[in-house]
Order: sequence, then structure tokens, then C-alpha cells
Amino acid sequence: MLDTLRESGRPVAVFTGASSRAAAMLLRAAGLDIDVLIGGDHVQRPKPAGDGLILAAEQLGVAPAALAYIGDSPLDLRAAATAGSRSAAAAWGHLYDGAEPSDATLTRPEEALALLAARPRR
Repeated sequence: MLDTLRESGRPVAVFTGASSRAAAMLLRAAGLDIDVLIGGDHVQRPKPAGDGLILAAEQLGVAPAALAYIGDSPLDLRAAATAGSRSAAAAWGHLYDGAEPSDATLTRPEEALALLAARPRR
């Protein structure tokens, strides 16, 4: 899915509450290549504050409203709402709560492609 996003010219960013060092090691071990990594150590206020998404948007050169943030945690979805970004609940995640409001609910990662199909590129 990430390869397809990149082939279509869409950047991939990760915002995690984990440290950027730990996240970079995990992403590298999984063989995942991203454009922007924002760790919890890059922001003063943790999720549900939208600071990490705002920083990611700045680094990508887009407005926070241009982002679609996919997360399984209620804090992820609240951070997206706080930043003014679109939220998508990752129903496959271990923290998923169907009662938490989101703009979309994805049951498989591949569904992100359809979610983003109508979104403008940066």
C-alpha cells in the first residue's frame, strides 16, 4: 500500500507517541520507507493535541486539512480532529474503539487507497 501511495506521488508521514529514534528503528526493521517521521519527542504536547500533525503538515508543505491521519487509538482520531485533519480509524488495530468518532473507518490497510483517491496531491 505504501509503495502504491508513493508511486502515485503521495508522501507518507508517521506521527507516533513513541520516540523518533525508536520509531525509526521499527520502521527500518519492517522495511518501511517514509517521507516524514514525527515522534513524541518532536512535540511539546502529546496526543490528543494535534501538534504532531501540524508539524508533519509543515514538513510536507501542506495545510493540516490536506492530511488524512490513519490510527487505531482514540487519541489518534482526536489529534486529527484537533489539527483539522481528516481522520480514519484503523479497525485492525489493537486500540480500535468503534465508538470513537472518525471521518472514516478502514477494515484493511488497502482501503486507505480509496480514501485518498479523491484527496488532492501536495
